[in-house]
Amino acid sequence: MKESNGKKSLENYVITALVIIIFLLWMFLFWTFPVSLVMDLFQEKLGAAELENVEYNWGQLAGLPAGEGVPVLEDIEQYRDIAYDLDYITFETDSIIPLDFYSLKNTAEQNYTSRTRRRTIHIHRSVYTTNPFLGMDKVYNRYYLVKLPDGNYVLSYLDDAYYVKYKLAGKVQLPLGRVVQMMANEREYAETHLSEYGLDEELILDMFAEERYEQQDFLNTLVPFAVATVTAGLLLVILIILEKAASRKSQG
Repeated sequence: MKESNGKKSLENYVITALVIIIFLLWMFLFWTFPVSLVMDLFQEKLGAAELENVEYNWGQLAGLPAGEGVPVLEDIEQYRDIAYDLDYITFETDSIIPLDFYSLKNTAEQNYTSRTRRRTIHIHRSVYTTNPFLGMDKVYNRYYLVKLPDGNYVLSYLDDAYYVKYKLAGKVQLPLGRVVQMMANEREYAETHLSEYGLDEELILDMFAEERYEQQDFLNTLVPFAVATVTAGLLLVILIILEKAASRKSQG
């Protein structure tokens, strides 16, 4: 009888541990899941024809999926030649290196105020950081080194979703991008990486859809919540099924 109780107790501990793991997984997905992985499924690709018909353009299309006819960036010389232009480029890469360097997706989120009945909490975030809540804060996006077709690397503010796609497939077609001047604060935070990899100290490849992120504020929270909840829910259902199967087997 004692042996049976001990076995049951061990099973309860195991189930409790698995439930805690599932909950931690839910938290991880909620904080880190790249919204663009879902958003790009419903975003029309922008090719050369669509870009020509844009009424106004100040670079707000950077980061959106690239369609047919968009110029393909070939080498570092072309990268420097198109700097500061409003022209968009794309290319396929087989190497993306994440850096310990982040910036806010929307600078409006630098100051956040949360009000309750008893008190008001003010949160001030740095625009640039090397440690956004242990790397898990959905208001930040990481910087990456992206390899050009000629083998040279460039610093890029690339949507996190494309790094996930690269890790899954080994290579990825990048979105619309623009070569722009690096901000002074960006240069300060990226200085170590710039010297280590011999990168251009003036230019950066912008490939983040900032305008879409700002316009889809509600979805920025809903999508990660839904993905995390569905994933955790499926794992929990599987755990319950396995637990019932094991219970029947022990009783039989």
